Amino acid sequence: MVQTDKTLQLLKLLAGLGGNPADGLALRIAEVKTTEPDEVTLIMSGTNIALDLDLFETPVDVYPLRVGDRLLVYPLVTMDSGRWAVLAKVTSGKVMATMKSANSLQPDGMAITYNVDRLLIPADFTDVRQLKAGDRVGIAPVVDGDRLKYMILNKY
Repeated sequence: MVQTDKTLQLLKLLAGLGGNPADGLALRIAEVKTTEPDEVTLIMSGTNIALDLDLFETPVDVYPLRVGDRLLVYPLVTMDSGRWAVLAKVTSGKVMATMKSANSLQPDGMAITYNVDRLLIPADFTDVRQLKAGDRVGIAPVVDGDRLKYMILNKY
């Protein structure tokens, strides 16, 4: 199934709704400052306060979150609610990773290594091209049951 990127349409819709920074109802940019294996924290543009990822409703398609990623966020109700919705990753593009072994990889820009329990490797993919340490792969986030995992899309 091919998905269409609706980011531009969403931004136009939100711009049409207005938003007043004084009442907290405005689009903001949050930047990822720390990531796995440590606690994931973000900093809102214009501040130096680290915010925990638990304050954000974060869709699966923005993962993995890497240091320096910029996210477009919007308050869920008001600034006082303290909760934000992540609308899109501004620094998008293909997420690349390096295989550390046939069953583990490290996404670019991250210190964590994901092992086989966090990976989905299509059976027909490994039959054709065996993965090994040092191979470069493209990955995408998927939800498997109640866990966030990463599917290997292609070998480069």
